[in-house]
Amino acid sequence: GCACCKSTVVIVPEEEEPEEPPPEEVEEFDPNTVLDLREEIGPDGQYEHLLCYPGLTDVNLSNNMLPKLAVEVMRYLGSLVRLNISRNSLLVLPPELADLRELRHFNFSDNRIDLYPPELCDFPSLEYLVASKNVLVRLPRQVGCLTSLKGLDLSMNRLVKVPNQISDCTGLEKLSVSTNQLLLLPPICALTRLSFLALDHNRFIHLPPLDTLKQLSHLRVSNNTLTELPALALSPNLTHLNCASNRLRSLPTELPECRCLTKLDASDNLLSEVWPDIDRLDRLKILLLSDNQLEVVPEALFSLSNLVTLSLDNNRLKEIPAAVDGLSKLQELYLTGNCLSFIQPALLNLLDLRSCTLDYNRFDLDESTNGPVYYQLEAISKKRGGIFPAYTPYTQPPRDQEEAEVLASPRSRLSSQHNMSPRTLSARSERSQSNLLSSHHSQRFSSRGSLPSDHRRPSDLFASGQASGPTSPAHRRNAPDLLGSGLASPLHSRGRAGEVVDEDEGLLSARSLASLRSAGGKVASRSVSPPGASHNSH
Repeated sequence: GCACCKSTVVIVPEEEEPEEPPPEEVEEFDPNTVLDLREEIGPDGQYEHLLCYPGLTDVNLSNNMLPKLAVEVMRYLGSLVRLNISRNSLLVLPPELADLRELRHFNFSDNRIDLYPPELCDFPSLEYLVASKNVLVRLPRQVGCLTSLKGLDLSMNRLVKVPNQISDCTGLEKLSVSTNQLLLLPPICALTRLSFLALDHNRFIHLPPLDTLKQLSHLRVSNNTLTELPALALSPNLTHLNCASNRLRSLPTELPECRCLTKLDASDNLLSEVWPDIDRLDRLKILLLSDNQLEVVPEALFSLSNLVTLSLDNNRLKEIPAAVDGLSKLQELYLTGNCLSFIQPALLNLLDLRSCTLDYNRFDLDESTNGPVYYQLEAISKKRGGIFPAYTPYTQPPRDQEEAEVLASPRSRLSSQHNMSPRTLSARSERSQSNLLSSHHSQRFSSRGSLPSDHRRPSDLFASGQASGPTSPAHRRNAPDLLGSGLASPLHSRGRAGEVVDEDEGLLSARSLASLRSAGGKVASRSVSPPGASHNSH
C-alpha cells in the first residue's frame, strides 16, 4: 500500500514472451571422398557430374562396360588417390590421366587396352599398378620413372618383352608378368625389395640370376621350358616355390638350405631323384612331385613331421617304405598311377590321413595282404570326410607288335586312352591348352562375360601367403589377384576386376587335382573313370 494516498497499488507482472528455440545448426557441406559406381552406370550412362567434387579420393567405375573415360572432369580430381576402371570396354587410356598427381592405386585390368601411354609414367606417387587381362604388347621405356611403385601386375597380356628400365623401379615388392609371351627377362638383380615374383606361363628357356633377391618369399616359374632353375633366389625368406611344368631333371642341391620353405611344387618335370637331405626342410607342409620319373623316395622324406600334403602321382614308385608313418601330420597322400604292387600297412598309423588315392597301380585287392589294408583305409577316409576313390587297376600295355600297331592307329588311339590314368590324360590336355592361352585370351572380347576357367587359372598373382586347409579351393593353382592381397582398398576389391597371386598360390596344382571334382566350393571326391570310359580333363 501507498502511505500518502492510502491506496493500494497492484503490480501486475508483465507477461513473459515465449523463448525462441535456438537456431538449428547447419552443417557445412563436406564433399564426399569415396564414389562407388561399380555396376551402376552402364555403357551409355552419365556420370560426369558426379566427379565434379574436388575432395574425391576414391573412385570406382569398374564393371560398367564404359567405352571411354570422361577426361574433361579430370581437372576436378586433383586429390584422387585410388582409381579403379577395371572390367570395362576401354580401348585406350587418355593421357589426361597424368593430371592425377596424387594417384597411388591405379587399376585398369580386364579391358582392351594394347598400349600404355608414356605420359602415364609420370605419376610421382603411384604405388600399385594393375594392368592385367588386357592386350598390352609392350611397355614404354619410361616405366622406369615410376620410382614409387611397390606392386606391378602385368599378367595375362601379350607382352613379348619387358623393358630393361624396369630395374629402375627399385621400390618394387611384388611383380607379376605371368601368362604372357616372354622369352627373356631383363636383369632384375637391382630389385632387392622383391618379395613376390611371378614368371609362370611364359616361354622362358633360362632366367637371369636371382641370388640378390634376399627378401623373396614367393617365386613362381611354372609352365615354361626351363631345364634348370636360375642361380637361385634361395633366400632365407623363401616360403613358396612353384617350378612345375618345366623340363627340370634335377633341383638345386642347395635348395634344402631354404629352411623357411613351406610349399614346393615341382610336379610335371623330368625328376628322377629327390635329395637325400630333404629332411632339412623341416617346415615343409606341401610337397608336390607328381608327373615325374621317380622310382624311389628317400627315407629322409618321411621325416618331414610337418608335411600335410604329399603328391607322388604318376611316377614309377614300386613301394612305399614303412617309415611313411613318420609323417605324423599327413592329411593327403596321392599315389595314383605308379607301379605299386603292395599297400603299405603303415599307412594305417597316419592318424590325420583323410584322403589317399591308390588307383591305377598294380596290386590285387584279392590278396590277403592288400585287401584288408585297402578297405580299412577306405573306411577311415569316409569317416574323416576325405577322398578315397574306388580302385581301378592299371591296364597292361600291348604284349606284342601287332597289338601295338592296332592301338597306334588313329581310329583306336582315342579308344585306347583308358590305359592311361585320368591324371596323365589331364596333363596332356593341359600342356596343349597352355600353348593356346594367348589365342584363347584374344577371343575373350567376343563377349563381355567372364574369362574361361582355364584362362583365369594362371593369374594367381600376389598371393597373400596365408595357408588354408589342405582340401580347400585355395589349394588349387588359382591365386588371389593383386586386389585380393590387400594392395588396394576394400572399395576396389569386389567383383572379378583385378583378380590375381597364391595359389598363390594353390597348394595342390591344377594337374595334381585334375581328376578331383569340386562340390559346393570344397573338394568332395575324385573322379575315376573305369576302363573304356572317356576322361575329360576339365
